[in-house]
Amino acid sequence: MAGRARLVRRLEGAQCSFCVYTIEKALTRLPGVSEVKFNPVHEEIMVSYDPEALEEESIERTLSDLGFRLLPPGAISGYEEVVKAERARLAKALAFAAPAGAIMAYMKLAGSESPVLAAIMALLALASTVLAGRHYFSMAYQALRRRVLNQHVLMAA
Repeated sequence: MAGRARLVRRLEGAQCSFCVYTIEKALTRLPGVSEVKFNPVHEEIMVSYDPEALEEESIERTLSDLGFRLLPPGAISGYEEVVKAERARLAKALAFAAPAGAIMAYMKLAGSESPVLAAIMALLALASTVLAGRHYFSMAYQALRRRVLNQHVLMAA
């Protein structure tokens, strides 16, 4: 029997228990993988595999295809970066949502049924939804590609 290798790294993007299930299911389907454990509290994954049957890059690629990011060895959590990126994403969405809300309030208060204002409001609402939900749409696409229904599919629908 060939020797076993262990991959122990930080993994970003898993947000729920179904993400953990999806990760474990996808990785255990790879040839040579004997054990997969993910600790969501520490965002750490451990994969035990046969290096003769599987390369580490295949594990990384599978996780990436699922929409998760495997951090380099020894990397500290990018929590601060994630929070910063999330704030920027929400600020952009708000930049579109606030004018859409103002137009809706104006239309309601003025009794206006202007098709031009309605079209502008719809475009602003669409832009804010796409900006705020881009991550969820991407994760939903990855899940559907793998024939998995999870919270991202639910949120994007």
